[in-house]
Amino acid sequence: RSAKEIQVAARTYLHQRDFNFIREVAVVIQQNMHRFLRRRRFLMQSWIVRKVQAWWRGWKTREKVEVQRIYRILEKEQTIIRTQNRREMAWVQRFHQQSATPGQPAWHYGLQVLQVNSMIDLGSIYPDGWCYGIARLREMDDVIIGLALGSSHTVAVCSAPTGHLVYTWGWNDRAQLGAGTTLTNTATTRGKTLPDFPLVIGAGPERPLALQVAQVCCGADHTLLRTDDGELFVWGGNKRGQCGILLTRA
Repeated sequence: RSAKEIQVAARTYLHQRDFNFIREVAVVIQQNMHRFLRRRRFLMQSWIVRKVQAWWRGWKTREKVEVQRIYRILEKEQTIIRTQNRREMAWVQRFHQQSATPGQPAWHYGLQVLQVNSMIDLGSIYPDGWCYGIARLREMDDVIIGLALGSSHTVAVCSAPTGHLVYTWGWNDRAQLGAGTTLTNTATTRGKTLPDFPLVIGAGPERPLALQVAQVCCGADHTLLRTDDGELFVWGGNKRGQCGILLTRA
């Protein structure tokens, strides 16, 4: 019996020793694992913080660059507009000098341009300048008695011995110039940078080339003309029915 007791006591001692060893190992592993997990969590949080900071700095930098780019674009546009306005005002001063020519009354030139103050770049619409179109009419000895402007085209009414002549220039993407030289011709989308030939409006066997124009006005992309006889002529864009007919272009 004593031998069995000794064996049981030995096995108990060995089991207890193994258990204590395993427990010590587990405690050491647990401590190391806790340190590893804490370090990993810290590294992950640091990485997230760095990513967020980098994204924030990049976003702020992109925002600042974008704002600076917009400012540069606006500054360039304003410089172009200022140069354009100075060029137009030089034409205005030239007009005034011509009107003050001795022996030539001021009314000989019809409507007088006092000031041109554009807010957008008109270089693509009037490459030679808007006032140069007025000068072109004066070179043709036409007296301007009516003037109307759309968003990208100009209509001028000039006096003639038999009535009035109508000139148009600018963009013609919506046929707002009157389809070239007549209202029945095919429109060119390029338009005209300067006035050249007067429109033939409603011409026929009983109608001369020139009309007695009572009023002319422009919308954004269409033109309306009323004669002394009460006739109304409309041409240009008709997307919203501004020409009064069920067509996309009049």
